[in-house]
Amino acid sequence: MSEIEKGEVSFTSDENEKNEQKPMTIKDNWLSLRQSIQEKISAEESVSPEEQERTKLLSELITTELMNGYKQIFKDLREKTKKTEDHPQREFIDINNEEFYNSIEDWINDLVIEVRSKKEARFDEKDIEELREKCWLFFDSVGCVMNTKSLEKEIVDFYKDEKNNIQDEKKQKKQKLELVKELQSRYPEGQVEIKSLMDLVESSESGKAGYSPKILVETLGRFFSESEHYDKIKSAF
Repeated sequence: MSEIEKGEVSFTSDENEKNEQKPMTIKDNWLSLRQSIQEKISAEESVSPEEQERTKLLSELITTELMNGYKQIFKDLREKTKKTEDHPQREFIDINNEEFYNSIEDWINDLVIEVRSKKEARFDEKDIEELREKCWLFFDSVGCVMNTKSLEKEIVDFYKDEKNNIQDEKKQKKQKLELVKELQSRYPEGQVEIKSLMDLVESSESGKAGYSPKILVETLGRFFSESEHYDKIKSAF
């Protein structure tokens, strides 16, 4: 998601048509948000045919201050998914908790103010509602993908760390069940599928994690239980 974080993903008209035929993914939500901003700040008579075919980068659509706020949100979200000395455990991202909700809501409010200043009287309540909805759909998909990748890393790390240290089968099973219990408490959207995920990620003789990304993604889709999450997860791998 590095390009999305930087606001540097661009799409041609052909790519837009292809995306319309598939379920919404994180990049689709990202594109939809930028298209919405572009449509609302561009006077129809001033848009050339060439401009209509290309969705602009976010940095071309909003001020530097708003762009910095956008990147700060990503930085704060990303910090929750890292393991460092100061942050020894990855955290589940819930964009509706107070910390993230407030920063995202403030950014959206600033975006609305900026778009309104450019659109003037033509930016009505319906436009505002549509823009806000697209913003939240995008950030929700971001949180979902980050949580999915964090969960995968937790499981892969387990096999990498434990393969050469534990030979006793009973002890391995015990530690696996302990990790399942821990992950269930930290990833509250699932209680059943983590054990299946653990079985999917197996250590190969070379010491590298060997598993089928396709099967893992399908299982993650069931883990998060909602089909809209599954669509977002698929595009992240």
